Amino acid sequence: MISQDLSHVQTMFPLKPGDNIAYCKPDLSDFRDTVDALLADEAGRQRMGAAARADFANWARSWREHLTAGIEDPIRGVLSTDRTRRS
Repeated sequence: MISQDLSHVQTMFPLKPGDNIAYCKPDLSDFRDTVDALLADEAGRQRMGAAARADFANWARSWREHLTAGIEDPIRGVLSTDRTRRS
């Protein structure tokens, strides 16, 4: 996995730079260099790909919990706060 640097963003997926993802600059100016570095490192690329696949498979097994924690719970929290303000 290659992505713009998301280290400043809270994500539900466990992104681990150098383990299951390679980041490039937000403006993608080093995208080609990032790809070239991965292409030059067969063992590292294979390791990172395997880790990304395994991490995604593990993460995806709990999709209902992620949906609840990441979407349903925050919406319910906002709605309950909104009802409290109206009371």
